[in-house]
Parts: sequence; C-alpha cells; structure tokens
Amino acid sequence: MKRFLSKSSRALAALMAAALCLAPISAPARAADPSQTILSELGRTTEPYQRLVLDSIALLNLTLQGAGQSIFGSDTEKPAWLDTWKAQVAAARQTVAAERDAIKPFQSQAFDANAADPGVARMRTALRAFPKRVTAVADQVLATVDDLVPLVDTAATGDLQSKSRLQLAVLKGLNASMDAQDAILDITVLASVEGHPEVALAQAVKAMHDARRGLQQFRIDQLSGLNPDPQVTLTAARASLAQSRAAAARAPRLAAAMVKQIQASPLSPTMKAKIIDAFGTYQASADIEIKIADVIEQSMHIYVEDVSDPEASQALDRELAALSKQRVDLQMLRRNKVL
Repeated sequence: MKRFLSKSSRALAALMAAALCLAPISAPARAADPSQTILSELGRTTEPYQRLVLDSIALLNLTLQGAGQSIFGSDTEKPAWLDTWKAQVAAARQTVAAERDAIKPFQSQAFDANAADPGVARMRTALRAFPKRVTAVADQVLATVDDLVPLVDTAATGDLQSKSRLQLAVLKGLNASMDAQDAILDITVLASVEGHPEVALAQAVKAMHDARRGLQQFRIDQLSGLNPDPQVTLTAARASLAQSRAAAARAPRLAAAMVKQIQASPLSPTMKAKIIDAFGTYQASADIEIKIADVIEQSMHIYVEDVSDPEASQALDRELAALSKQRVDLQMLRRNKVL
C-alpha cells in the first residue's frame, strides 16, 4: 500500500486529529479519503476513553468540592448541602463505574488495513494500551472517591480528626485528577504528528503537573508525619516548571513552521485561511502555560511553608482555575475554527 498521508495533507490531518481529541465527533457516513477515514476512526475509537476519563475528572472534582466545604466549613451539625452532594456523587460514581466496565480492547479494521503506514502503526500500538490506561485512571478515581465520601460526611459536622484525614485524602485526590488529565493529554499527543504545537503544549502541561505533584507530595508527607526536605522539593519543582515554560515556548515556533507548510500546500484558499487562523492562537496558549508556571513558582511557599493557610491556598486554586478555563477556551476556539 502506498504512503498513507501525502505531504500536502499532513498539516491539515495533524490539526484535525488534535481537534478530534478536544471534543469527540461522530464518524461521517462516508470518508473523503484514507486520512479522513483514520481521523474519523480515531475520534470514534477514543470517544469511550475520553468520556470515561472526563467523567472521572468530573466525579473527582464534585467530590473535592464537598471536601473543601467540609475542611473550611464551621458547621457542628449536618449541613443542608450534604445529602444533596452525597446523592450527586453516588450518581456520578455509578456512571463512571458503568463506563469503566464497558471499556473493551481496541479494535479497528481501518487501522488494521492501513497498518503498513508507520504513523498509523504507531497510533494503533498506543491505542491498544489505552483501555488498560483509562481503566486504571478510573479505578484510582473511584478508590479516591470511596475514601473521601465518608470523611466528608464526618468532617462536615466539625470532627477535627476527620478534617485532618480529609486534607491528606484531598491532596491524593488532586494528584489523581492530574493523572487523569495526563491520560487525555496523551491522546492529544497520539493524534498529532511530530513537530505539532499541540505536542509542545501537552508537554508543558504534563511538566507543570510534575511540579504540582511534587509540591503536593511534600504536604502529603508532612500530614503523614514525615519530615520532607523543602529545598529538595522546591528545586525539583522549579526544574519541572522550567521544562514547562520551555515546552510552551516551542509551541508558537512549531505553529509558525507548520503555517509555512500549509501555505505551500495545495489545500483550498478557504481551508488554508481557517487553519492558519487557528494556528495563530498558539502564542496565546503558550502565554497561558507560562503564566501558570509563573503563578505556581511564585506560590510554592504555600506548599512548603504556609501549609495551614487556607485563604492563600484557596486564592491560588482560584487563580489556577481561571487560567485553566482560558486554556480550554483557546482549545475549543481552535477546534471551532477548523471543524
């Protein structure tokens, strides 16, 4: 079989593949060419994986919201929100558990038929590992939720021992959330050709996650009665954040290089304009990742010095949540410009 993706279609395929990973779409009734067949198949086959991971993240976030209210609340009797929250968590948990049990081994006739192409073969190998990866993520989240819910129940009424144990469980839950997000990032990388700016942004986010995991592990160790070295923790976190900034800075340069390929391609002027417009947003995405790294580095003392300062911790969480929303908004903007 001849080469699967022609040079003229690779840039378009790369962006579309990345877009597919941002929001699953249904395969069209009839694919226009082999590249579209694979891209549509990529969206179809990864949709259950993405749905499981995203629903796992949503379940964990819902659980952590209740945990936060319990830790920082001052109730001495059962608060009004508790029963509603427990019912919502139970329903979300049931959904995730059902999706987890429904995950099947990866199978695709389209991938098998085009496996002579190295790029397709690479995707197929990675996809075969994803069922195990995403079910492990779901199992970790389900176990974390099962640990958190009874602690939230008792901590919500002012039990100080439960509040202390809940802080430890929340930190482990935050690490589980980043593990789940990394699984989604790996799907994005899988869908992108070498040199695509989406790969650089994914690397930036994963390096930032490494920094936060290390900082949160410091607090976990403290709450567990250990004596971690703050300087070792800070040095490792700064190194990961430097890697995050460097990866983010590569994204606009890679985008510019791919724009040149697109401009020289035989794609229609309309399609070229859409793709080039989408690629113009990578500078803003890089700026956001660099800003996130800066905010974390400027706030590292919260983790290693002022562990008991809830207001500073909550302010950091709010700032990072706002930046994360900007990240997602740009991802969806790119997708909507092309699809």
